[in-house]
Amino acid sequence: MRTQKAEYMMLPPLQPEYDADGELSATVQFNASMMNDRNSKGVANDELEAEGAIVRVVLFPLVVKKGDDEGVGDDEIVVCPAQVIVAGDNRHNFAGSSELGGASLGARSRLSVVTDKS
Repeated sequence: MRTQKAEYMMLPPLQPEYDADGELSATVQFNASMMNDRNSKGVANDELEAEGAIVRVVLFPLVVKKGDDEGVGDDEIVVCPAQVIVAGDNRHNFAGSSELGGASLGARSRLSVVTDKS
């Protein structure tokens, strides 16, 4: 029977802070070696880091393995990068699901109900 000797840790990345209006007040810069943007739509993590992208929301914490397979040493290896969404001025919130028909999630509904007079 094999036993796990290495130590695994879930480390929450620095959290962005918001003011009373819901706007970012203390920012965290995107770090490609420890984070993965879940909303980049074709933009590589390295490019986001080079642009100085700002983290808006942390979806899942960073998972790190300390030591080798035998648990020896102090090396820290990123097993699963933190899953984040970066802030963007020109991004649109479109639904990826066909159930919503690709409608904008930020726009008001313009659906009205018409009934027949009998």
